[in-house]
Amino acid sequence: MICNVTQISNYYGKKFILKKGEIAFGETQITINDNSRKDIRNRYFLSITWVFYGLTSLYKYSTTGDEFMLWSGMLISISHLGLFIHTLLRSNDEKIALKDVKSIKLQERFGNIFIVIKLNNGKFRLVNNIEDITEIESYLPFYHYKNI
Repeated sequence: MICNVTQISNYYGKKFILKKGEIAFGETQITINDNSRKDIRNRYFLSITWVFYGLTSLYKYSTTGDEFMLWSGMLISISHLGLFIHTLLRSNDEKIALKDVKSIKLQERFGNIFIVIKLNNGKFRLVNNIEDITEIESYLPFYHYKNI
């Protein structure tokens, strides 16, 4: 998509409403106000809890010899340990400088549409619960063209 500078400059400072917050694209930074910290804390707690449950199932296998405890404990522990590591790679910064942004794109998984902001340090920032996806879809090509 080819666009001129006047079209792009009309989008600076544009704010988009989320279900629980907002995201604003500026000339030098992206400001995100959502409940990401709470979501990440909940995921840490649940992952650690399930890993602990899986390890207790493995311990029960060593005492009872029941193979179901072995396989269910391994499956639960390994999968939630992977989710815990994935959560460690997430960022919950509210203000992201554009010099730190590697890429921005829209993704859809299981019917949920969200924005993925990949950072230069290897982490990524997810913005979910978007109210009006059509407005953001029309805006992101202009934003990519100017800043990224």
